[in-house]
This record gives sequence, structure tokens and C-alpha cells, in this order.
Amino acid sequence: MRLIHEAEDGIFELDEEKHIFSITWKDTVSEATVSRILGLAAKAVSAMEVVHWILDRREQDGFTPEARVWIKTRFLENMGIEAMQKTDRMAGINSLHEITEITSDILMESIKKINPDIVYHKFESPILAQEWVTGNEKKTNSTASTSKRDRIKNIFKRN
Repeated sequence: MRLIHEAEDGIFELDEEKHIFSITWKDTVSEATVSRILGLAAKAVSAMEVVHWILDRREQDGFTPEARVWIKTRFLENMGIEAMQKTDRMAGINSLHEITEITSDILMESIKKINPDIVYHKFESPILAQEWVTGNEKKTNSTASTSKRDRIKNIFKRN
């Protein structure tokens, strides 16, 4: 992973080879950080055919109201549409704050309207999230389950 942007309330890393965007949100995330990180993600996606996301929310306790509005109106309804259309997997690492989990679920509903084929799973561990996003998940009792598309691929691999 290559560090692209770091602020007190958010970090954006990119693995260009594996097409993984890794975002770590911390504390209450500001509009400035959200717009910078998601703006950079929107630019990076133009050179990729498919994108996987890891959203680490363990240390996040929410977004400012302005950040939530920016995500909804500027990112999901404008510059982020291409990124969401190219996304196939999103892994969320659970927050300790219930309100952050609720907000994330609401955001996922909006994202699914743009691309209903995105497979989204929540994890307790960044290692499990990374393995799942790259398709290298081990047979464990993680909170991830194999998507229908992956099960079909696995059937053909065995034959």
C-alpha cells in the first residue's frame, strides 16, 4: 500500500497493483478530509477497470454533518459515480460506535443504488478484510460469507 493522503481524521492508501483503496477514518471525520480523500479516490479510479475498498472505521465515531452532506451530494451523486460503478467488493471494518455503524449502513444503501452488484461485508479485523477483498480469504469463521458470484467461480475451478 502506498500512502496517498494523511490527515488527523483520515488516511488514504492505494495498492495500484491489486486495485485496492484503503481508507482509515478516525474520530469525527471533517468535510475537508472526506472531500480530499474521496476526491483523490475518484481521480485514481479512472485508470482502473475494477476497484476494491477497505474502509477501516475502528477509530471513527462519525462524520460531521457537512461531511455526510458532501458524501451524499458531491461524491455519490457526482464525482464518485464512476468509482462506485467500478467497485465489486467493499469491506468495512467495524467501528466501536453504534452510530457509525448505522451511518455506514445508510451510506451502503445509497451506494447499492448506484451499483447493486457491489458485495459488501463487515469484518472485525483488517487482516480478514484484506484477505476477502483480494479473494485470498482462508476458510475461517469470519463475518464474511462467499458471494454468489464467488461460489459459482469456485464450482468451475474444481472441475
